[in-house]
Amino acid sequence: MPLGARSTSVQPVKRFSRFHVDSPCRSSTSLCIAVNYNVRLCVDFVRNNLLLFVVALVSGGMLLWPFVRRTTGGPWVNAAQATQLINREDALVIDVREPNEYAAGHALGAKNLPLARLAAGATEQLKRKERPIIVYCDGGERAGKAAALLKRQGFTRVANLSGGLNGWQQAGLPVEK
Repeated sequence: MPLGARSTSVQPVKRFSRFHVDSPCRSSTSLCIAVNYNVRLCVDFVRNNLLLFVVALVSGGMLLWPFVRRTTGGPWVNAAQATQLINREDALVIDVREPNEYAAGHALGAKNLPLARLAAGATEQLKRKERPIIVYCDGGERAGKAAALLKRQGFTRVANLSGGLNGWQQAGLPVEK
């Protein structure tokens, strides 16, 4: 029993379905009991409806995914769309991986411009800002950052290659070393 509490008036509190001790700190004790009881109700509800929460989280993630992809530097193109851009609109393909990764194999005709150099502002190779640019790496993270950097520097038509170099190879497109 808390210090200063009087045990003579223990009464049930209907709202919380718990007993309440009449104390000098009556309002804070009631609040503490209410919070504990409400937390317990919430935990029980989540435990009883776990599948519902998993479905809600997954569907929420699926709803947010297109927004997340849009904010990672531009539209995504697959290997076939990239080939069309290269053939029809003379798109520039930029490999943003490190030089040693580039030397191990890269898309045919791709220029190596590592992400670190792009971040330092090395875009002198890219003369026309309206020319389509396709950036790629291995997994898409560096390419997304590179595309965002290029867009901030005024390049209007920047796209990420879906699947990176692996997607390019899986489509049967040529890789040079």
